[in-house]
Amino acid sequence: MQKKKCQVTEVFEADKYKKVILGVGADSDEQGMPCFLPSVEETERQVVDKEDAWFHYVFCQIRPLRSAVNNNKRIFIKKSISETGVINIGSELLFRRFPPTDTDLKK
Repeated sequence: MQKKKCQVTEVFEADKYKKVILGVGADSDEQGMPCFLPSVEETERQVVDKEDAWFHYVFCQIRPLRSAVNNNKRIFIKKSISETGVINIGSELLFRRFPPTDTDLKK
């Protein structure tokens, strides 16, 4: 079964100017179903083909973090391909939302 090209891809290829595609990876077909560029699907396969990928997928699905900033019901989920990257994102968020106090520094 051959996949139909995305509308974004068709428009991109029809444009004759020199360009580099950086952000377009997914689009919807006429029925509103998602269609993905082959390069995105190949990258997903390469990333998911790791032994700890299942853990990150499950963790991101079942462990949304409630934002305690305004005591509201908003949630955020952080995802990153790199474990170091996700730690950096999370620590930066915590530092900005809950800056250290003098009491924290004495502990």
